[in-house]
Amino acid sequence: MTTSETLAQTTDSTRDLLYFYLSKLDKSLWYKTPEVNGEQINSVAWELCHMVWGQDYLILQACANRSSNIAWLEKFGIGKPTVKTTELPTIEEIKEALKMVHTQSLEVIRRLSDSDLDSPNHINLDFKKGNSKQQIIYHHIRHEGGHIGHIGLLCKMFGAKTI
Repeated sequence: MTTSETLAQTTDSTRDLLYFYLSKLDKSLWYKTPEVNGEQINSVAWELCHMVWGQDYLILQACANRSSNIAWLEKFGIGKPTVKTTELPTIEEIKEALKMVHTQSLEVIRRLSDSDLDSPNHINLDFKKGNSKQQIIYHHIRHEGGHIGHIGLLCKMFGAKTI
């Protein structure tokens, strides 16, 4: 198995955990924003939209210099103001975007040669260990895991049985 294939498999396996949590959660709760210690917590829908944005940015843009061109993605980037619940995409739009960007991203990752993986990313994002496309893919996998953990916590808060 090549490095690219391993990275694609890890990316896909990470996403499987998201789908496990979503299968345990009633869709009527996707837009609920609970409060903890006086602070609003992001909803499942917002987290999913941000994850689509992250995969588009970190894989499609950073590794392939292209975008999915989903109109609503930029609302969910780093540092953007919170999107009102009424302005979030529908569940079907979110699910379609998750699937489309993920499928495109896996294709991008699988096509990267070792030389491509060592080359600088297209968005000039630099990490402690460098600015290679491989480092950005590692970051993407960590990013997804963090947000999947948030969704796992929301499952607990909403009473969804996950174990």
